[in-house]
Amino acid sequence: MALETGIYGGSVCLLNNGRVVSGWIGRSDQTKSKDFLESIKGVLQGAQFGIREIDEIVISTGPGSYTGLRVGYSIAKGLKAALGINIKGVSLLDGMLKSMRPITLAALPFSKTEVCWKVREDEKNNSFLSEKLPNFTSHIDFVDII
Repeated sequence: MALETGIYGGSVCLLNNGRVVSGWIGRSDQTKSKDFLESIKGVLQGAQFGIREIDEIVISTGPGSYTGLRVGYSIAKGLKAALGINIKGVSLLDGMLKSMRPITLAALPFSKTEVCWKVREDEKNNSFLSEKLPNFTSHIDFVDII
């Protein structure tokens, strides 16, 4: 199961053998823990999966709302404790760069006036330096960069 709680309403994705089985995307500009827990329940029910069938949780490490990310970490830690499963953290920008080929730049709105973005380092090998920190730029400056 993958959880993204750092941006907007968040999202939940349930995968089975690398294939997306079910998912949910929040429509709010805030991630509320109660709503998010209900969405996890709905995703599992919709896919006819039991909570004990989850064997790993992948959680977004950001960038994103500090409070939203804490909500995700708390949910993941609770599920880890209850189910005895592993948690894996993934940078949202790094995940986008890996999965959205042949894109070379991934960007997310960070606030009302800023964009957080990162560029793939090695186009040839489809890899990048995940240790490199993302860039933060105003919306106006980002348009000039593009």
